[in-house]
Amino acid sequence: MSTIKNDRNFSIANKLNSKRFLATGQRKKWLETLSKVARSSYKVAKLATLLLPICDAVAYSEQAKRKTMTAIDVVYALKRQGRTLYGFGG
Repeated sequence: MSTIKNDRNFSIANKLNSKRFLATGQRKKWLETLSKVARSSYKVAKLATLLLPICDAVAYSEQAKRKTMTAIDVVYALKRQGRTLYGFGG
């Protein structure tokens, strides 16, 4: 039972420390840092979502020995990624 009390006291102390930390005016800096991290992780996810189909489409055009990537290459690349795009043939 003593460990449970210690755990509770520790969690209460952490809550009080975090409230005091946020009350000292550091909240704005903390939120700015948090938003920067969130934005950067969103950018990485967005970039990865764009790069994978583009790389596949480039591979399709290289396999066909063409220097121009066509719409059907993009359609096939999206289909390979599991995001089928209807209305462009293929």
